[in-house]
Amino acid sequence: MCSLRDKILQSLRNQDYRALFMEGGCRFYALVLNEQLGLPLFYACFPDRDEFGHVFVMKDSVCYDYDGAKEWASVAQQYAGWCDEKPRAATPERIYKEMQKRGLSDLEEQIVEIARREFAKRRHLYEQGNAA
Repeated sequence: MCSLRDKILQSLRNQDYRALFMEGGCRFYALVLNEQLGLPLFYACFPDRDEFGHVFVMKDSVCYDYDGAKEWASVAQQYAGWCDEKPRAATPERIYKEMQKRGLSDLEEQIVEIARREFAKRRHLYEQGNAA
């Protein structure tokens, strides 16, 4: 089984940014969304765990991640196993601490730069949903 770091490095090598930001590096992209849109950070996880299954920003019941806007129920179903599971609030500080714990801190600068470029290309996905 490959580690989160290995998965992220593989996505970087392949320049597969969807995989990077939807299958492991969502926390990096969520930090950029938080910075650019000013929306609060949240995460989804299984009810019996307190770990980042998927990190995103949210306005009302709409979640925003690399793929754009989604209703909370679909994100909860996919990443928490229950469509009525509540989103959990996150902070940039907690995300950075978790990245350090998982050995990802050294990748932050490189991946956040890519996330900012990808956000600039995908900005229309968030404006259509009236995120800001």
